[in-house]
Amino acid sequence: MKPKSRFFVTIIVLLLVAGVIMYGSSPSKATVSDNKVKITGMYGIDLPISDILAIQLSDTIPEIITKTDGFSSGDVLKGNFELKQYGVSHLLINSNNPPYLIITTEKPEKIIVNLDNKADTEKLFNEIEELRKK
Repeated sequence: MKPKSRFFVTIIVLLLVAGVIMYGSSPSKATVSDNKVKITGMYGIDLPISDILAIQLSDTIPEIITKTDGFSSGDVLKGNFELKQYGVSHLLINSNNPPYLIITTEKPEKIIVNLDNKADTEKLFNEIEELRKK
């Protein structure tokens, strides 16, 4: 490969890696409709309200043992991680930004989410709870 070609390939690869890191590090966004919760971004989910068996707010999560399939950059954890107390769980969190929503469904994995700030996470919790009561 010519040096000029190698340079361009290197630049393209670096831009792709930077793009993935920026996309993965961006805070998750949530929307709640009449029948589902949608968390957007890398490893996002669409979760029907009817699938939620329980939801709680917590200032802590169990110790993370390992990443099984996901994105991890500093405090941002998105994807599937094995947690000491829960086993494999789906995380969409900034681990330095509690509280966390811990969602239980019929599946064995927990879903743990937090948003950009405490107020947004608490608002999401309240919106989900309201829809679960209907």
